[in-house]
Amino acid sequence: MRQRQKQERRGRPGRCTQWLGIIMTIEQFNSTRWTFGMKAKYSDGEIYPVASCDFGEKLVGLKGVVQSEPDEVSWVRCENVTLMPSDDSATPGV
Repeated sequence: MRQRQKQERRGRPGRCTQWLGIIMTIEQFNSTRWTFGMKAKYSDGEIYPVASCDFGEKLVGLKGVVQSEPDEVSWVRCENVTLMPSDDSATPGV
């Protein structure tokens, strides 16, 4: 029985893919599998690479929000972002 449940779970998409294109809630932030290469649409309408997350404060670190400092990470509330599909979905998680 357990073997069958494991096989059924393998065929399901990762938990992070179910939130793509939806404005994030704290519950979604907590259940997302954060991986390398993720992108998020910020409330300004632009798409930025996700650099890091602060799980205690429920913040998403976006790279390049400040145009004059493209390598600087800007911390934004998870409720202000929408996860976007990454260009390379085969990139392994970190």
